[in-house]
Amino acid sequence: MKPCTGSPIVHDSGAPGAPVLFSWPSRGSVSLEAYKEDAESAAQSRDAFSQVLDAIAATPNVKEVTVLCHSMGCYLTFETLRARAIAGRIGAKIKNVLFVAPDVDADSFRTQLHDMGAVRPRFALFVSRDDAPLKLSKSLHGGAIRLGGIDPDQEPYAAEFRREGVELFDLTRLHGRAHSRAFDDVTTVMSMIQARLVGEQQGTGGVSRRQGAALR
Repeated sequence: MKPCTGSPIVHDSGAPGAPVLFSWPSRGSVSLEAYKEDAESAAQSRDAFSQVLDAIAATPNVKEVTVLCHSMGCYLTFETLRARAIAGRIGAKIKNVLFVAPDVDADSFRTQLHDMGAVRPRFALFVSRDDAPLKLSKSLHGGAIRLGGIDPDQEPYAAEFRREGVELFDLTRLHGRAHSRAFDDVTTVMSMIQARLVGEQQGTGGVSRRQGAALR
């Protein structure tokens, strides 16, 4: 997993706003034991992350919150938001959630997203079909498909995510390491997002997926 911090991403993307980094304990190594410990650490960090979201939202000058997460951090984020939804307090200021290479069970995400109801943040998924770490994760989870490795054209994902208003961005054709290419080529990814927004404003974008061009 490639470590990253919020400030460079915000700077490279040109996105307005102040970055806040939430870091959860991770072994930072590649082994079955480390992976299991990282998953447990992520699950145990839900309350702390929820408290951070509450603190940010309680700041009067903050009008909108966008959550950007990567790999297993997406699992932590989704479990936190799901728990908040059950408690009836996702948070009105949390508008967008960006999942990059999410190491999340795809079928569980589909079910739990629907259970969160209509009043929820807008989700965007950045996926790569050639993501080797997610393929390894799939094998460790008994063949359960990982959300970050789905084919955006494959059913039931394409139709269901379209219906649920989930944005899909296919990064497979971008250069760089599959698990971190969204951060390796922020400029191209931001161009994809901007093109999608323009398409929606013109009534042509919808929630269909957009494939990244093979740019260096």
